[in-house]
Amino acid sequence: MMNQLTTLSDALSRFISPENFSGEKGSGGMATERTGASCAWDLGQGWKVSPSIIIEAGTTFEIANIDGPGAIEQIWMTPTGKWRTSILWIFWDDQEYPSVECPIGDFLAYCVC
Repeated sequence: MMNQLTTLSDALSRFISPENFSGEKGSGGMATERTGASCAWDLGQGWKVSPSIIIEAGTTFEIANIDGPGAIEQIWMTPTGKWRTSILWIFWDDQEYPSVECPIGDFLAYCVC
């Protein structure tokens, strides 16, 4: 990363979060309900009211759907429960089958020692 500090680029950056699944500019911190609403009831829009999501067992949840070329530079998540039973699928370019299909714990190299 440090070797790229002086590199000029017209790349657009996106930050995908539970409050902004599209990465659209200016759309972070817009939630007014969900997981953190009871703790942040007096803060209002513009604060991290929904810093997390709960994915129910047996369901599929789309975390991000981004058009155009890009690079994923960081994935940060805190899975709970059995990390080997939650499966991460990553699809590129409208593929029918995932390019990545891996238990979350294995993908993030989590170790329960």
